[in-house]
Amino acid sequence: MKKILAVLMVLATLPASAGKMKEIYILTVDSVLETLDLDESVASVEGLNFVQEQGFALAVASKVRPLYLSGHKGYSCITYFKESGANFAVVGTDCKKTL
Repeated sequence: MKKILAVLMVLATLPASAGKMKEIYILTVDSVLETLDLDESVASVEGLNFVQEQGFALAVASKVRPLYLSGHKGYSCITYFKESGANFAVVGTDCKKTL
């Protein structure tokens, strides 16, 4: 009985976790594109990975690939988050041109 209760509790939290992951993904993509003054029609934000950064609740590393600019390698970005109640809020995004 205890095992069934434990499984039900884990399953009950999965949609909330998936919802937060989707929100973090959307916030990251929006912040990266805004920082670079681009939109999804000219660049693709890819390879999102959680990384640890001192002083932040959460950080997400990503790569930006230009869709139409040949010879341009793109950008490497890190988006920083702070906890905001039960959610996360973007603190800022730093991007560097990939050589």
